[in-house]
Amino acid sequence: MIIANRDDKIFDQMFAENPRRIQTFGIKKKADYQAFDVKLIKSNDTYGTAFKYRFQQEEYEINLLLPGAFQVYNALAA
Repeated sequence: MIIANRDDKIFDQMFAENPRRIQTFGIKKKADYQAFDVKLIKSNDTYGTAFKYRFQQEEYEINLLLPGAFQVYNALAA
């Protein structure tokens, strides 16, 4: 199985003819693990990132103690 970032600009080129099963994640494009409602949050003096994601018609809420949209991609891939 391959886990791939659906928002990557070369995703279609890389996986167009790939026979393996692919699980995707992303924020901008439709993906298996789809993040949305991404926000920068502040708790006391610490910044982080909050977001929701959808997988198989279920929604989940995540709060990370790490700021930045790229952290959302890292969390989805994990």
